[in-house]
Amino acid sequence: MTEPLELVLERAAQLVSPTPQEESQVLALADRLLSQVRGQAEPLGAEVMLGGSVAKGTWLRGEADIDIFVRFPPDLSRERLEELGLEVATRALEPHPIRLRYAEHPYVESTVDGVRVNVVPCYNVKPGQWKSIADRSPYHTEFIRERLTDEGRREVRLLKAFLKTHGLYGAEIEVEGFSGLVCEILILHYGSFLQTLRSISEWRWGQTIALQGGVEGPPTRPVKIRILDPVDDRRDLGAAISRRQIARFIMAARAFLRNPSIAHFEAGRPEPLTVLRNSPLIPHLAVAVIKHEAKSEDVLWGELKRTLRHLGNQLRQEGFQVYRMGVSSDRGEASALLFLLENTLLPMWRVKRGPEATMREACNRFLAENLGRALTIWVDEDGRLEALHPRRHRSAEAVLRELLARGLGVAPGLQRAIRSFEIFVGPQVFEAVHRFPWVAHDAARLCAGEQSL
Repeated sequence: MTEPLELVLERAAQLVSPTPQEESQVLALADRLLSQVRGQAEPLGAEVMLGGSVAKGTWLRGEADIDIFVRFPPDLSRERLEELGLEVATRALEPHPIRLRYAEHPYVESTVDGVRVNVVPCYNVKPGQWKSIADRSPYHTEFIRERLTDEGRREVRLLKAFLKTHGLYGAEIEVEGFSGLVCEILILHYGSFLQTLRSISEWRWGQTIALQGGVEGPPTRPVKIRILDPVDDRRDLGAAISRRQIARFIMAARAFLRNPSIAHFEAGRPEPLTVLRNSPLIPHLAVAVIKHEAKSEDVLWGELKRTLRHLGNQLRQEGFQVYRMGVSSDRGEASALLFLLENTLLPMWRVKRGPEATMREACNRFLAENLGRALTIWVDEDGRLEALHPRRHRSAEAVLRELLARGLGVAPGLQRAIRSFEIFVGPQVFEAVHRFPWVAHDAARLCAGEQSL
């Protein structure tokens, strides 16, 4: 039975909004950390400000990230910016262990009192004089804070939770989805969560969203969705969102409007192993697990996705029908490439179709290429030449093994980093899941419908 829409939204808002106690604790921690970072940064001539969802009041319950931006003078070299940024963060966050993360330049991540903290160096420049991508972030914070009301923050949280449940939240290469900033822009543009979904359910390719008014003419290249950065209208935030994720958002919006349910805001999903055990598709799965050197996540996911596309194309050229593909990683030194195939084993022979018999020169070339190599050549019912060849590889396992062993189709950076690999096909996938539990979710996702996981 369909739940009343107003009741669903009210329950969802309570589910995703921080409790007063959590809000008080997070803001107190943010103030304390800001003071510590300022103590290290101001003697170096840098300004410090709170950014991200905590500063804008749009974080989800239990998922606060504290983003602190250290704004150095613009005449500082990039190398010196990175050195001082690391120095400030390390001293300010002592004794908490730090991790070095990479975007356009390195920044520091740590966990303090159970909350993830990012200390990001950038340049203190005027709008339009950007020297690094992070330079825009303080301006984003100011722009959103000035415009979002308490009601607007509630609507942003609803949208973030909705996207997160559907695997659409996050602009990083791993997800290629919708960032927190984009969520805030959509709410400011459409006015509410519900109106955002109603509008998105009718989206067309090439749609433009611009908060700051005029857009100068049509885009200079084909676009999926154009979402202009409100502090830099030359930057298209929609460029980071994949066509597939936009389409999935459209379908998810339609599904919610058709049948409103609190399930669209809850993270609860079927256990991956349950999905796999109940799936008839297990015999059609092939998983290649590779061990490699540790890499920054954005670099790793970019290389994995490029490799996935290349290997998928190679499988198709060998005659395999590839239904779906996916990437998984432990975000350390192991990753996996997953393929859902029509069959993992092909017939012994393949047919090579040639030209029509009326095409003399083409027929001569076809005969020269195939005589002595084909098992047999004949003229089919349509008057075309055909040749039957033995397959070089019948199994998907053999194809993947050769490609990975020779580095064919593997992104160059990943090719140099690979230390070893293993391939699991059909029921062997359960062995892969047992040994590499992080593979389970993505393997189950290939076997499940959009709403199942």
